[in-house]
Amino acid sequence: MRKWNDLFTYSSFYFLKREDFFSSDYQALKESIILSPEVLSFHPKRIEEFLLGRMCASMAHSKYFNRPLFELPYSVDRSPLWPLGVVGSITHNRDYVSAAVGSSEFLKGVGIDLEILGRTKLELKSHITNSLDLKSHANLANEELLTLIFSIKESLYKALYPQVHQFFGFLDAAVSEIDFLNGTFKIKLLKELNDEYRPGHLDEFTGQFSIHEGHCLCVIEIKN
Repeated sequence: MRKWNDLFTYSSFYFLKREDFFSSDYQALKESIILSPEVLSFHPKRIEEFLLGRMCASMAHSKYFNRPLFELPYSVDRSPLWPLGVVGSITHNRDYVSAAVGSSEFLKGVGIDLEILGRTKLELKSHITNSLDLKSHANLANEELLTLIFSIKESLYKALYPQVHQFFGFLDAAVSEIDFLNGTFKIKLLKELNDEYRPGHLDEFTGQFSIHEGHCLCVIEIKN
């Protein structure tokens, strides 16, 4: 499958292993990230995770805009408050933290999600899938398929939420296609979020995914 960086057409991507937090290669960047007093009151492990996300966001911002992003505050719902003209998304799992950043000139939104393939247990299936979701896949075991569906729906949520500012759950969208050969998927929105994103209007989205060393990365870029 393609490398993770190759999944991005209109945005830039950067990822770090969690162990990179302690690398001297990133010490200067780590010290440049501006943290609020509230963040500094977090548990040390939460501060570490927060910093890694902001470090990835800064590097992705540098790749796209040729300048770093040292301060990225968050809203009351803890979602990142990207600068004017910037769209972005941050994701993390047990081993990696990553971010994607692009320009609102070309993108309405970008959503990414990184999961350990197969980590989603089948007892959670009724909370994640509905009758319109794929039931099986020739290339994936059931728990792997469920994890990929979970990740695809997370990436859609992250791409849309900054635009609609409205919660929608896993059952409010359905994954209709996973093309393993081309590393693409299709997901359909089942709930009306606003006049633009609603069934019968702008309701189907195509994204890309890649599996690397047991980790799956899903990406949705919504073009203007």
